[in-house]
Amino acid sequence: MPEQDSITEAHELAVRGHIAARAFASATQEDVDRITAAMLLALATITPSTLDAQGTGRIRGKVIDADDKAALAEMTPKGREPGEAAAALKSVLETRIDPLLDWSSAALESALRAEADALSWPAKDLFLSVRVAATGRAASPPLFETLGVLGKEVVRRRLRRAIEALRGAKTGS
Repeated sequence: MPEQDSITEAHELAVRGHIAARAFASATQEDVDRITAAMLLALATITPSTLDAQGTGRIRGKVIDADDKAALAEMTPKGREPGEAAAALKSVLETRIDPLLDWSSAALESALRAEADALSWPAKDLFLSVRVAATGRAASPPLFETLGVLGKEVVRRRLRRAIEALRGAKTGS
């Protein structure tokens, strides 16, 4: 399954690149400056520790499953159960990520902060759960920029996988 995910992510990046190339032909200088800034930000998040084994620049993410106790523990804030973390991530996915049309860092931050408020969770706890679900690790480049670079479909797929893993986790683990 991870190999299929790599192929799917590579296809999504190729499609986005094709769309960007077509849009670039009619771009204004302001558009070029914005694209350049976004590309530099994306490149800044790609370090040797985030490259996949082939060095393609795809942001590497660990596949999380119910047996990955360390990742499950990182996604589950202190004083909460894995089921609560799964419910929070499901709410993030359904009420914030799925309907989000503007996939910018600012829009992602606003959406996740609003969801933390709606859930009455500290933002840092929700952000950490999302970070681990999306990247497979607690430490990564800036969260909202990383989500932006990964793209909506990759983030959605990884959140769904994390939700399933948390639901399969034993209570109190």
